[in-house]
Amino acid sequence: MLLETENHTIKHHSPLTTRTRQLSDTKSQDYGETINLPPVRVEKDKSLSESSEIVKTTDSSLLENQEIKEDSESLNTLSASMQTIVETTTSQLEKSEQSANSTDELNTIVLHTQKPEPRPRKSKQSVAKNLISNESESLIQSMHENAIVSNEEFKGMENYSTNASISTDKFLTTREQKHIAESLQVTPASTLESSRHERKYSRPTTVPSTAANLNSAAREQRRQRASHTQDIKYVNILLLGTSGVGKSTFINALVNYHAFETLQEARSNSPHVVMPVSFPLSVGDQFEEHMVTFGDDDANEDHHHPGQSVTQHCRSYLFPIDSRTKLRIIDTPGMNDTRGIDQDDLNMQHILSFINNLSHLNAICILLKPNESRLNIILRSYFTHLFSFIGENVYKNVVFCFTHTRSTFFAPGNTAPLLREMINKLPMNGVRFLKSNTFCFDSESFRYLIALNNGIEFDAFEREEYEKSWLPSTTESKRFIHYICEDLEPIMEEKWQSIEHVQFKINEIIRPLLETVRNCIRNIILFQEESYDMFIKLSSFAVQYSSAICYQCERTPKQFNGVLILPDDIHILTDKCNDCGCSKNKHGEIKYTLDYQSIQKPPKEFVNELQKTIKQLTESLLEFAQIYASTNENVQNNDPVVSALKRMINEESQLCSYEENQNDINSKLHQVLNDLLEKYKNKRSVYKSNKISIDLSSIYSHIRESSAMKEVAEQLGAIKQAQDIYMKEHEKQVL
Repeated sequence: MLLETENHTIKHHSPLTTRTRQLSDTKSQDYGETINLPPVRVEKDKSLSESSEIVKTTDSSLLENQEIKEDSESLNTLSASMQTIVETTTSQLEKSEQSANSTDELNTIVLHTQKPEPRPRKSKQSVAKNLISNESESLIQSMHENAIVSNEEFKGMENYSTNASISTDKFLTTREQKHIAESLQVTPASTLESSRHERKYSRPTTVPSTAANLNSAAREQRRQRASHTQDIKYVNILLLGTSGVGKSTFINALVNYHAFETLQEARSNSPHVVMPVSFPLSVGDQFEEHMVTFGDDDANEDHHHPGQSVTQHCRSYLFPIDSRTKLRIIDTPGMNDTRGIDQDDLNMQHILSFINNLSHLNAICILLKPNESRLNIILRSYFTHLFSFIGENVYKNVVFCFTHTRSTFFAPGNTAPLLREMINKLPMNGVRFLKSNTFCFDSESFRYLIALNNGIEFDAFEREEYEKSWLPSTTESKRFIHYICEDLEPIMEEKWQSIEHVQFKINEIIRPLLETVRNCIRNIILFQEESYDMFIKLSSFAVQYSSAICYQCERTPKQFNGVLILPDDIHILTDKCNDCGCSKNKHGEIKYTLDYQSIQKPPKEFVNELQKTIKQLTESLLEFAQIYASTNENVQNNDPVVSALKRMINEESQLCSYEENQNDINSKLHQVLNDLLEKYKNKRSVYKSNKISIDLSSIYSHIRESSAMKEVAEQLGAIKQAQDIYMKEHEKQVL
């Protein structure tokens, strides 16, 4: 309630929701209109009656809300604050009456509420029923109709009336409660003097009312907390293309197109270096050839062997789109490598292994040139491998990007019918080739920019042509980014379900699973040996480099509680082993090392848990057999389960021959592992002879259940740490 006299302005805040403003016979400077208000005489008894009515209504609302015990103290505090304000209002009314006796008219506007018709009672959990009474809702509506609050503010109050919560311990922070208590103080009239224009385009500096303040303060608090805790959105794009199509140049150009609106702006600043670029350029009347370079040397970019893929390994480039979004473009080795189809197969396996570390994939971008005479068969092979790995969910996330399209008027040219024909012949349906998912760029303007930085001069005609091609490429890059970020749903890794993908998951879990089984068997044998009172505990540690164990080199065993164990002897592995002269295929790549500790022998009940663990993991192991029973002979010969079990059996056999071995614990372990191998082979033969179809859902279920077991989960956690290290080493932050 706002009462204005010659000397005082009193602002009354209900604990519910109010907003007032001072209106007088003034001319609006913003709109040039005069607001004439009829003089109103305020009578003391009437004003006191109105004030008393507010108190009664509020008390009634307070009694009505006593159903929630934990909020009674907060409501009593608000009621006491209201009572203080009403008493202050009464005192000021008496002074106003004395002033009114000496003047003819008192220019005061009294905003009051009328009790609305009762609304249907909501549940006890209804926030609006607990905090905002029917009277406050009527007041909000009245204020909106009389233009005292803007449409935006009215919507905020209305939303608050249906969403606010009276539970101060759940809804309001301590800071918000203090802020609201301060807002209940009397506000001088000078702070309320703001024009309609100011109210429309800016938020008032004073707190207009208790409920409105509750709404805005709580919203602001949540916004500030969210600004610190909200995760960055990562948009992952896999970039594929034949060798020489210009993937590296495309990434460099895309970053600069996004950063600079015009070529002039790009020239005024330093171009962004994402990765080194090198290309020949002929200029002048004599066609003088220059080798243009951009960026520092990078071991992953080989510009010295034409025909081979310039990019040797997958690498990602991360740059921000806005404050909450980062684009991750994954550059890949090129298809149709001159080193042969075997190299293409290795490149494809490397690509699949790399993206298997991602939590999701937003788009697969196929980079092409316009006016191709034919599409290489390798491109179709890549399509098939990739779709077989991720599954049919990927079809809608394929986009096509064409480079060098200035000569074809920024269109796909003759490549379009060839691409459409190839898509129609694919064994899977659903890949789209439309304007919406096709983007045409020209990297020549970016090359022109780099050439200028290399000191190469161009004539006026060439400068004009390159400057013209920058604008459409910039426009297309924005459309490309918006389409992927806004129009496409990401493909989450947990939805990738295919035979090839499940093989990757089995390869990942097989060592943790079998090492857990082997250690459980060790401990059960130790429990049966009464002379031993200690158990063996596994610990795993992530490796920070590309590491492997050489199974050809001799390792020195260690003894734990009478059991001999061969430790992990780590070799650093690149294209060849840096620690021994053995061939690469004699090494087994690992992402974590195992350590062993002796612990006190637990009670008998623990042995029962070990037996349950072995049973569950063995069931999962046998379930994997159906995958390798249904594949070709080459895959069966490289069955990772068989390979891992054979390696363990060979290790135990080697340990049995050591003189230090004074018992038969390793012999017993050797026998159990050998029995497990035979059982697995028999299961695989059954699947193969009966031609039982693969139940992918069952296999994924077993992988999830096995991954949740403690020792397996710890080893998988170490693998995840190693993967994170690898990804960081192969990722570059841009801008």
